[in-house]
Amino acid sequence: MKRIIAFLFVAVSLFTSAREPLPQPAGSCPEFRELSRAVKDLAAVVEASVKQQEEQGKLQLAIAYLQFRFRRIESLEQEVRRAVDEKGTLESYLTNMQERLVAMEERYLGMSGEEADELQREIDRYKAAAKTMEDRIMRAQQKIMDMENDIEASRDQVESFEYFILDNLDIEP
Repeated sequence: MKRIIAFLFVAVSLFTSAREPLPQPAGSCPEFRELSRAVKDLAAVVEASVKQQEEQGKLQLAIAYLQFRFRRIESLEQEVRRAVDEKGTLESYLTNMQERLVAMEERYLGMSGEEADELQREIDRYKAAAKTMEDRIMRAQQKIMDMENDIEASRDQVESFEYFILDNLDIEP
């Protein structure tokens, strides 16, 4: 910017000196004062333009960051929906397993001998599988809660960044 102003000043000085044989003192030449004022005005316009470009660059960077954060939040929300669906499926399987287990235990009450031993082993396997399923459901619930906490933290970050942008870039909400 200073180079442009210096160039303009030199160019204007050369142009005016080429037309006038002897330069007159600054106080006595109205054209020189006018030219000096025009150069100052031009410098102010160039400086304002540079500041505006800097502000626009900062704003574009802030917008890109916010877009990134919003995409991350959307991605986490999709993961939460998938995890909730998976948890619902696991709960449905667990309900079916528990119903089968109750039916097998009722059948076991009326049995004796080798058939009863075989059914008892199957009941034990179903109980172990049901316990494993319950553990998976608890882990899925914990995963959902963790992702929801991440989403909330990301939203808080976005909100605080938005306030930072509004405060520092002089943008009206």
